[in-house]
Amino acid sequence: MIKYYSSIQLSELKNNKDFIDEFEKYKLINKDRIDKLLVDIKNKNRITFNLTNDSERNKQFNNIFNKLNKSNIKLCIDELNKLKMDIELYELIIDKCIVDLQHIESYIEILIYFKNITDINIIIDNKIGKLFEDDNIDVELSDYEKLCLINKKIDKSCGLCILVSELESKKIINNYIINVINMFFDNIIIDDNDICDRYINSLFSIFKNIDKRFIVLYMGKLEDLKNKDISKKNKFKIMDIFDLKNK
Repeated sequence: MIKYYSSIQLSELKNNKDFIDEFEKYKLINKDRIDKLLVDIKNKNRITFNLTNDSERNKQFNNIFNKLNKSNIKLCIDELNKLKMDIELYELIIDKCIVDLQHIESYIEILIYFKNITDINIIIDNKIGKLFEDDNIDVELSDYEKLCLINKKIDKSCGLCILVSELESKKIINNYIINVINMFFDNIIIDDNDICDRYINSLFSIFKNIDKRFIVLYMGKLEDLKNKDISKKNKFKIMDIFDLKNK
């Protein structure tokens, strides 16, 4: 997805100190790439990127994480350092946190080690925008393709909620979890049984994996959802969420 800005937004960005600081940091980290790009433009050559090197780098990155476990985190960090860890790879680790909750603790340990690479809040804000605020789905897609995209979005939204909770519990970010859970509730679709099932099951996963005090905090919203026109199966699943607070 490409994010578009109005001329007014661009003008505000150019005068935003946080944006300027982050942009300068980005230019410093990616100096070699930017210099090469500028040379290509100056020479009026066709702009190309070294896909072979990038693909090889991504392959090495995936190989590192394929063998990651709690006992070899330091070794994986050493190998990531050899790859010249940057913002792009840092964001890929965040993506792994969202889709692979089984290893989220190990991923977060690596994120903490490389925390000076970038401001993690910027990446989290971007993920929230893509998952909760961008509702554009290509109308030309088949119903099956649309359903697959929606299910994928629900799964990632669930993973993001759990990731945000973990990051807040470790004091890496602040004041996110309530907002993202509220957004998750606001996005729930109840007039399609299959999609509603996916949302309710994801809600169960969220509340199962985060601090149980949030179940108490969201009892009202959960009760309202249970009283809506949803299947008995989903009503029972919400009652299972209520039971989690006693476990």
